[in-house]
Amino acid sequence: MKPILAVCAALAAVSAGLAADPYAPLAVTSQTGTVPSVLPTDGNPVLSGKYLQAGLSDLSKGLPGPAVQAFNDSVRLCPTSENYRALGTALFEVGDEPKAKWAFEQAQLLKPDPKIQAVIQALDASGKGGVELGKGTVGYQDLLTSAGVKAAGGDTQGALKDYLAAFKAQPVPENAKACLRLAAGILDADIADKNMKKAAEDLRAIQGPLGSAGLGPEGAELVSRIDKSAGAVQRFDEGAPTGVIVGPGAEPQRPESLSPQDR
Repeated sequence: MKPILAVCAALAAVSAGLAADPYAPLAVTSQTGTVPSVLPTDGNPVLSGKYLQAGLSDLSKGLPGPAVQAFNDSVRLCPTSENYRALGTALFEVGDEPKAKWAFEQAQLLKPDPKIQAVIQALDASGKGGVELGKGTVGYQDLLTSAGVKAAGGDTQGALKDYLAAFKAQPVPENAKACLRLAAGILDADIADKNMKKAAEDLRAIQGPLGSAGLGPEGAELVSRIDKSAGAVQRFDEGAPTGVIVGPGAEPQRPESLSPQDR
């Protein structure tokens, strides 16, 4: 966990930046000073959107550092709830939780959203920046916080990875359903993009949650939705794994039973 003085200094820097210019995004580095603000114009939203998409692409590739820069540029050109959320996610993933919380707060001011408020509260509960992913053992609660932050900012693949890790640590129905809710949306996107190879990989990743007991009516609906995605994969590509997806009441098939080419 960061020393309390460092956290206080970061929060003080954030407050100073906000006082100087409420639209100025945070500096990417630790350098001090006011970050120049570019006010929105008729042409800036288009370029801002391009920077946003570039940053989301970086996040999907596991490159949060370049994503921070891209999202910062997007915010400078045209601040929106969407690019502030994305900036918060990227900052969180590089380990700058105080600035991440600030970015989510700006997103909430522009467009209130209960999910974003929950992320802000989770960051507060974690000790105002105490989650240090990649810098030691990550606790169960930290995984849930991380997953929520990533999902809110658009890094659904990273969020699913954290939810799966939380499920592995505590395989309870609520964690299983959290995995399945996110996975269902990811699979819908995979199918829409005709990215059946990725869909097959995502299906294999969620076998544990799919085989969970006690999921209730919501869980049954999610399993049914995911089964439909599995059927689409199998119809599209004969090389996709068959018999992997588990419907309600069925026994999960272990990865060892897959053919060599599907492992």
